[in-house]
Amino acid sequence: MQYENWEGEGEQTCATDAPRGSGCHQGRVPVRGVRVEDVDDVQNAIRFATRHNLRIVVKSSGHDFLGRSAAAGSFLIWMHKLRNITIHDSWAGACGLHREAAAVTVVGGVPWGEVYDALEGTGYIAVGGMSLTVSAAGGFVQGGGHGALSPSFGLAVDNVLEVEVVTADGTLRVANACQEADLFFALRGGGGGTFGVVTSVTYKLHLNPANFVGTQLQLDPQDGAAWTTTTQEEILTLWSRETVALDAARWAGYWSFNSLGFSANFLVPATYTAASEAFTPVVQALSQIANVNISLYSITSYSTFQEWHTLVYNLIFPETHTDYTGSYGVLASRIIPFSALDDPRRVAKSILAASAASGDHGMLGHMVIGPGVRAGDRQNQTLAVTPAWRKGVWHLTTSVRWNWNATEAETRAARNQARRFAESLQSAFPGSGAYVNEASFDEPHWARSFWGLQNYARLMAIKSQNSREVQ
Repeated sequence: MQYENWEGEGEQTCATDAPRGSGCHQGRVPVRGVRVEDVDDVQNAIRFATRHNLRIVVKSSGHDFLGRSAAAGSFLIWMHKLRNITIHDSWAGACGLHREAAAVTVVGGVPWGEVYDALEGTGYIAVGGMSLTVSAAGGFVQGGGHGALSPSFGLAVDNVLEVEVVTADGTLRVANACQEADLFFALRGGGGGTFGVVTSVTYKLHLNPANFVGTQLQLDPQDGAAWTTTTQEEILTLWSRETVALDAARWAGYWSFNSLGFSANFLVPATYTAASEAFTPVVQALSQIANVNISLYSITSYSTFQEWHTLVYNLIFPETHTDYTGSYGVLASRIIPFSALDDPRRVAKSILAASAASGDHGMLGHMVIGPGVRAGDRQNQTLAVTPAWRKGVWHLTTSVRWNWNATEAETRAARNQARRFAESLQSAFPGSGAYVNEASFDEPHWARSFWGLQNYARLMAIKSQNSREVQ
């Protein structure tokens, strides 16, 4: 699991950081399971579990921040070895409702890094995640899926053309726009491992834009001390105000902020001149704030998305060039409404209040919404993701960590800090939502936040129907 705490159950743990000779317990690690290598394996595993009344958990790549791919006493269906990628120059689908277009079909265990590699040189790109090791057909897309291409082309689920899934009765079903409508709805945002075991997903591909421009920005306190609350408020107020124009131009990327710095890595499909004219004035304005020093600002053209992604990935993970894992912690998040930017100072104050309520752990702003996401499924009728995506501007997260040997009281305190972050932003922006894949385990009003009550009611009805079909 990405967060090792989800492998433990109370004091029943087997921490990798524990001293040699420490006790080791099963915890939430499944006690038995199968490493599937084809669809038949998946069907047989589900039938076996049903016959013996075993609790099934599904793991593709194990990145679930909420620990859903592990459970005490469970039976694991591990998708890691189920791998294949097929690129279609012209895909219309079985029902013929789609215009023929380029597409890619990925099976259950394929990570996004392999998808990006397969698309290299084809002239096409797919909306995938920033992490190269996250499965392209697992919980990422089943929960929604965002990435740096989302402001241009939508969420991952907005680009899904077809899903193959083995349901609880062991039947392989094909869900698309003209068949298995309920499953097609539920599998695009309803949550990973909930409505069946997804064996493949077919994504729409997009032509690679003629040019990308990436920026790197780092701001630090000039005096070397932490910024005051007033300075932080000025930075976030200006950033909120300038985000309106950047969002309209489909800028995308990630910005992190705390009292010791502001850093950003962004990407936009544009010419170098257009990108520089848009972003450089923002940097200049930030530099005019008292006690703000620009320690890094660069702007570079890239011929492909993959070229930019490789650079940023190595910056994020300089030692391993791949995802860090094995820590202990929880997330909390909120999708900030675009309409909130009408009052930039209020946005700044609200974010700082949430940070203070959670112990000032800093935050990561995902600028992954933009026109591309807001334009998708406006009536919220065909996908199960929270309607907040269609009205949002940022997906804002915080992460609270603890040591492997933390006491139960310390762990509970950390979880409460994450919960307070979510509660504070929910109070500041009522009616907003949260991304189910990157949310607080203790999310308040979780059904409304993750899906919206109308979507949740439909998802529950679909789940109930699938359960009755097994009996």
